Amino acid sequence: MKNHCDPNQSSYLQNLTLLLGVSESAYFCGNLIQSPFLNKIKIPRFIIVTNVGLDAATSSISVFRINPNTGEISQVSGSPFQLSNRPRFTVTNSTGTVVYVPNIGNKSVSVLNLNPETGSLSLKHPDLVLSSTPYSLALDPNGKYLYASSEQNPEIHRMAIGSNDNLTILSPAMPTSNPSGICR
Repeated sequence: MKNHCDPNQSSYLQNLTLLLGVSESAYFCGNLIQSPFLNKIKIPRFIIVTNVGLDAATSSISVFRINPNTGEISQVSGSPFQLSNRPRFTVTNSTGTVVYVPNIGNKSVSVLNLNPETGSLSLKHPDLVLSSTPYSLALDPNGKYLYASSEQNPEIHRMAIGSNDNLTILSPAMPTSNPSGICR
């Protein structure tokens, strides 16, 4: 008979993995084991709204908290957050903590931090300036590349996302017919 508490047995690892994958905590071989996975799973709790404005003084981003029980929304403290380059649309990384914003005021893309607890926004990196005005953004499924359609030229810009979420332009831009928007 196998001892399921013997770490040298294959059943030990299989049982432990199953318990941690489906439970917040579990007793295993006489010890309480806490799952390292459940605290890292985030459910989107915010709506991010770009306020393009007519100029730098009227451009901002509003963040609203979503009540998971009622669906009601309320503006978070400090919102709207000033972003003076006329932001248009947004896309977030898979964890919802990094927000990428195309700016029509200076042909750039902003990289912002979104605090997962408070919803506050802050600049993470200086804006990345492109050769033409970005209109909309899309992330690849692996979160390694960001794509921006151009408002002025028939092209799509491709950017690499670094380990610290910094953007690097990958040349050349891909020609296309009329990229008014992109999505994945």
